[in-house]
Amino acid sequence: MWCEDKNPYEILGLPRGPDTPEQEIRKAYRTLALRQHPDKNPEADPAAFLLLNKAYELLSDKDARLAFDDLLRAKAQREERLSHHSEKRRRMMEELEVKERQAAEERTEEERARERLKVELQRLRKKMEDEQIAKQQQRQQQQVQQQQQQDTKEWRSTGEPAGGRGRRGCHSHVPELSQIVKVTWNRGKQDETEQTLRELFSAFGPVTAVVMREALATKSKKKRKQTNSALVVLANSELAAKAADALKEGTDLESVILMQKVGTRHPHDVLL
Repeated sequence: MWCEDKNPYEILGLPRGPDTPEQEIRKAYRTLALRQHPDKNPEADPAAFLLLNKAYELLSDKDARLAFDDLLRAKAQREERLSHHSEKRRRMMEELEVKERQAAEERTEEERARERLKVELQRLRKKMEDEQIAKQQQRQQQQVQQQQQQDTKEWRSTGEPAGGRGRRGCHSHVPELSQIVKVTWNRGKQDETEQTLRELFSAFGPVTAVVMREALATKSKKKRKQTNSALVVLANSELAAKAADALKEGTDLESVILMQKVGTRHPHDVLL
């Protein structure tokens, strides 16, 4: 019985396979038989000589050789198909890897773009917030300047003897703004007088004048309230600054503001 795993053409040393003429098959067998016959070569392998004879018998029989050649062609076709499939699969795998790399690069680029957009949006948000803060500070500064202008105008008009009618503590000398401290309080909660203010500020130095101002109606979301105010003049700027700084907290006064020249800044300024 011939084993199909063995190729008779290879055993006879015939590389052309099924295309080998019968004459070459006979010639190859005779040459090998002389070398492998145990009687001719004592060192020859009897099993190899037996296999050589079986291969020659198969190829010498026309029908057996034809059947074996058909088997070889079928195997070759199958191997070719498998090789084609393997090559196709290899190409598909390579294409898939390329697509995966491209997709990863696109995702990475998209992530970078998304991160850049996030940074820009944060920058714009910060810019808008800074602009709003700057506008608010500008409005507050304008309010401070307007209030200081009004307070200065009222002081200059009431600080003269002719204009001080109805107010006590006024004198003809117009002090520096840095000597003046403006205070406000809620009339519904307390009732400050010139005397109480003099006593309060005298703890920091001589008080040269106290100008009581008319009550101002102030609207709030809950109710209307009456706010009184006064201008307190101390002997010098240093005493005024010290008093304003000390009385900002710990009293029932709503606000304590050190007056300054309009448009200037001072560490004791308080925004209205």
